[in-house]
Amino acid sequence: MKIHHDFEQWKVKNPVITVGTFDGVHTGHRSILKEMRRSAEQLGGETVVFTFWPHPRIVLGKAQHAFRLLNTLEEKIYLFEKSGVDHLLVYQFTPEFSGLPAETFVEEYLVRKCGVRMLVMGYNHHLGRNREGGFEMIQQASDRFGFETKRVEAETVTGMKVSSTSIREFLQKGDVEQANRMLGEPYPIRGTVDRGNGVGRSMGFPTANIRITDERKLIPPDGVYAVQVFLGGKKRYGMMNIGFRPTLHEISYGRTIEVHIFGLDKDIYGENIVVSLFKRIRTEKKFDGMEALREQLFHDKRDIMRYLGEEAAG
Repeated sequence: MKIHHDFEQWKVKNPVITVGTFDGVHTGHRSILKEMRRSAEQLGGETVVFTFWPHPRIVLGKAQHAFRLLNTLEEKIYLFEKSGVDHLLVYQFTPEFSGLPAETFVEEYLVRKCGVRMLVMGYNHHLGRNREGGFEMIQQASDRFGFETKRVEAETVTGMKVSSTSIREFLQKGDVEQANRMLGEPYPIRGTVDRGNGVGRSMGFPTANIRITDERKLIPPDGVYAVQVFLGGKKRYGMMNIGFRPTLHEISYGRTIEVHIFGLDKDIYGENIVVSLFKRIRTEKKFDGMEALREQLFHDKRDIMRYLGEEAAG
């Protein structure tokens, strides 16, 4: 996949384009990407995702204080590449850019700069200032400028339309499993391993403390989670705790994200790590001392190993 931030090196054959923020790159987005690949094959073209960064809600001040991203830019790039996109255009979103009328965006950017051959849109997607460019308006523009359009219908999971907003709501409630159904894969947290204080190791559960790469990333509620870990190109499993470690009340750590990786007992400080969440096993609790906490950790590990099954054990 080739990544663009402007149009200086733009050489794309018969571009089949979709436009949007694509936070989460969920199953609804993937239906659009699948349709793009199919159309590009028919037209002898290449697929292009025209996306924006930073998130428009953040730039325009429309995001509430609690608004968080499903994907960092690094995660979004990884997911598009994994989905087989040929070209990713990451365009800087600004207040000035947000004021472009839909027709101007189509003519100046999609037609003149990109040379669009086909535009693929989601069922409710709108372009331009104040979301004025709906599918009907885009069809009129396509007749004028000579490109094709295609609309992809909504993707549903357990009877609900898939959306980034719904996924955020499920994650914020701790319902990781339902969020994952809409995402199409386990929710990832990407970061760097920081040095901790060694309390976990002293109890027989060494942990990797994770420093996330973007503070705007959505972190689910406090608790213990069954997870998959990608570290050094290898896939492992483990259990992750998010929270304030209330049993260690005499020390203030702030909110931490730490993962115990099954079968790994070595220093990995400074390494990049991706932790994918499967299920929230329990909420965070305060225990009557370290021994009670240690006993609970053994129960947590047993429950998670049972949940993950033979693959984790092997």
